[in-house]
Amino acid sequence: MNCQSDKETMLALNSVGIGWTRQLKKGCEKGLSLRETAEILYGKRIFSAREQIPRLLEKIEREKITVLFPESFPSLLNELPSPPLVLYAKGNTTLLHRPGISLVGTRTPSVAAAIVARTIAAKIAALNLVTVSGFAHGIDSIVHEKTVRSKGYTIAVLGRSLSKLRVEFLYQEALDTGNILFLSELAPGIPTQKYHFPMRNRIIAALTLYTFFLSGSLKSGGLITANQALDLGREVITVSHDLLQNNEGGDSLVSQGAPNAMQYLELQTYAQAVSANYRSESSHYLGNGEWLEISAERSSFWNSLREELLQIFPDTIPDLQEARSA
Repeated sequence: MNCQSDKETMLALNSVGIGWTRQLKKGCEKGLSLRETAEILYGKRIFSAREQIPRLLEKIEREKITVLFPESFPSLLNELPSPPLVLYAKGNTTLLHRPGISLVGTRTPSVAAAIVARTIAAKIAALNLVTVSGFAHGIDSIVHEKTVRSKGYTIAVLGRSLSKLRVEFLYQEALDTGNILFLSELAPGIPTQKYHFPMRNRIIAALTLYTFFLSGSLKSGGLITANQALDLGREVITVSHDLLQNNEGGDSLVSQGAPNAMQYLELQTYAQAVSANYRSESSHYLGNGEWLEISAERSSFWNSLREELLQIFPDTIPDLQEARSA
């Protein structure tokens, strides 16, 4: 049996918190099935987990959760060295196959950082691109809320299971209209642990070709996401301290060569380049007769913009300067 096709074993492994490990991959490479490899490595733990699958499936159905396996993941997500075995979803799963931009940052943003986050989210929504973030307090929540209020599309990747999800009216309305997707790697009922959040961050980084780090310290979870995106060879853009004070994370990314947003013409140029880089590798069906062409070519569009010194948010800069001096 192909390692990628044994859904029962994938569910069993995932339900006890086991993802793709080096040992599992080695077993598959040697011609063993995923079930055989899992039983050799984890023994009674897997037998017990498999017995619980009917109960898990009942819970999933009761809570109206969709289960996604690797064959239905977007190709970008499968580029992770250790992609999820299973994802649990609530909402519009076709958003996974639309071009998007990940936006991450601190849980305690300054007024200026919050203005930048709202401005970017609104512009991305207007361009029909998907925003991706982590549904935490601060920058994440600002991004999701502004996107939804702007009638745009957003993906919220949670560091906890969907069984713990309680959404307010704004997001319930977005679920009803297909404007949001909640995503988690954790099976319903799994208790939340601290290490689940870095796990969540790698998914945020992998879902898009572009990550925008808005604001945060050197210990920021958003910076972890940005560095994971860099490790995947994706583009990362940030805002350095010349506009946002106390943005050590942004400064560290600039020192690694990440472009500073203030060097570029405007976000619309940036977003159009995101769309352009998603052309003609393969087709993904979006529903309603609409197809999206996805491109493997990642030619850097930064080169054509590096000399542009016009600021990215000309209509917002006075507000930002006022916020800094407040």
